[in-house]
Amino acid sequence: MHIYFSNRQFRQIATANIFSTIGDKMYYLAMLTFVSTLPNAQLAIGLVTASELIPQLFSSYTGYRADQTHKVARNLIWADLIRVGLYFIVGLLFCSTLEKWIVLIGIVILNFLSDFTGSYASGLRLPLIVKVTGKEDYPQASGFNQGISQIVGMISQFITASLLIVVSYSFLAWTNAATFLFSGFIMLSFFRRSPQFATKAVTEVQQGHKGDSYFKNLKVSFAALTKENKLFGVILAIIVLNAMLSSLTPLIQMIIVSAKNEMVIYSYPFTIAVLSTVISLSLAAGGLLGTKILKQMHLQQLVMICLVFTTIFYPALLLKNMLIILPMLAPVCFLVGTIVPKLSGWIVSVVEENKLATTIGIINTLLVGLAPLTTFLLVTISAAASPILTIAILFVSSLALMTFQIKSGRVNKSKQHVNLQ
Repeated sequence: MHIYFSNRQFRQIATANIFSTIGDKMYYLAMLTFVSTLPNAQLAIGLVTASELIPQLFSSYTGYRADQTHKVARNLIWADLIRVGLYFIVGLLFCSTLEKWIVLIGIVILNFLSDFTGSYASGLRLPLIVKVTGKEDYPQASGFNQGISQIVGMISQFITASLLIVVSYSFLAWTNAATFLFSGFIMLSFFRRSPQFATKAVTEVQQGHKGDSYFKNLKVSFAALTKENKLFGVILAIIVLNAMLSSLTPLIQMIIVSAKNEMVIYSYPFTIAVLSTVISLSLAAGGLLGTKILKQMHLQQLVMICLVFTTIFYPALLLKNMLIILPMLAPVCFLVGTIVPKLSGWIVSVVEENKLATTIGIINTLLVGLAPLTTFLLVTISAAASPILTIAILFVSSLALMTFQIKSGRVNKSKQHVNLQ
């Protein structure tokens, strides 16, 4: 929190991000509520989920385009204005008399375009945050953005659930457009006060291999990661850990359904709400507090501690007691909330600034791409066989990953010893 109040430039960027997060979360819940009223709602929800997921899979490409951008201020403000226009059209679609499925297709396409634009804007914003905070304080800045996004998102969803009783879907779409307009005005004010950040120096863009193909830049960025042996090993561990943890929420939900008498607290919806709240608050605490409290702890150590907690947590699921499961889940999520911004900080410290967005985009693509595939596979196993089998698979995988991390750490230490000799 200190970095938000002490650094005016970062405060402006973070506030702009908060506004866009509020609108996004409110609109997403409204959109899901709308599609739930359609016939064949499962297909409709699948289309909406795809429109949210696919742009994230192109994070490396949008990051590459961001790295190649010279006029940062112009493009960042235009990205907000484009999203204002897209959600204004979405509001008109909700008002129209068209068939609901035609409206849905239009909304899905516009939502895809908006999220794709947002991914590009994030790539433009990343080097700005590094410049205004410095590499040393960047992990705390990243953790603040992550933590506040979790809290704001959770509050926005509760507000939206209440507003849907009295307002229309169009109103929420236009509210989303308004939040992007506010975000654009804040960034305009930022660039007026700090014109030195409005454009990248020509040398920066040239060093970023302007004119090179996307795949050539991708290869260069990936090579930069693999050169850092410690970093690359940690990235692989975090990607696998994220994939395993992504299936936790649906797995716990399935276990609750199969043991309602033992696990439900007051009611099933209330239990799910408590579960979601614990996860969101723990992730937020990791971003807001963990990055500062555990600032001196190495990322490899944090990953190992998280793996230990995760390995202990899986057998606890077999007890089917939420009063045990929730307190054991909280530290896992807290550590994940700390690990992600610290990973970003490590990458920022070793990767050239003109390749930052591309490199972070590669990691986001791997994180986002593997998680749903793993979730689908494990949920299918749970449904077809038993959640107990899935817990066993996750437990063994966690042990294997922990063993890999221990061996990897020993190899790195032996290499350092040889180099010293």
